[in-house]
Amino acid sequence: MSTSSTQFDSFVPVFSTPPEKPEMLAGFTTEQLRTHARGINVREIGWMLDQETITGKNFIPGANSATDQQFRTVFRKVIPFGPLPNSDTNSIAHGITFDINFTLVDMWASATNPTSGSYSAFTFGYGGTLIGLYMDETYVNITTTADYSNYTRCFVVVEYMLEQ
Repeated sequence: MSTSSTQFDSFVPVFSTPPEKPEMLAGFTTEQLRTHARGINVREIGWMLDQETITGKNFIPGANSATDQQFRTVFRKVIPFGPLPNSDTNSIAHGITFDINFTLVDMWASATNPTSGSYSAFTFGYGGTLIGLYMDETYVNITTTADYSNYTRCFVVVEYMLEQ
């Protein structure tokens, strides 16, 4: 797959000089609209919803097959988790189709202790922290090795692909 350096340019041009000949204006306008649409469509979408949402991200082509050069659409879902556990594991159903077509791209959680003003963010696995985050085909799971129950507001963000 050959690509030009401008193919992945996400900046929309501020101004382009239109052609002087009216017969060239239609092609110029069409190309300007394509450039703007590409620049807008590759932006990450800021909606953080508790339902499957397109992120605006595209995953590398050929990730599953050297012959398939299509970009994969990345989806996002936010799972309201509630309080973190006290040296235990809490599990919340995620409602994501988790089958042979599911590929995890990213997962993280953020939690708030509203009484002390403490905040915590963590990603998949333990990674040197006392909090583990993982998912299976039904649940998002958070395991703690200490009492984090004062962190009463927690949201898990899952970004994934559904191969076709």
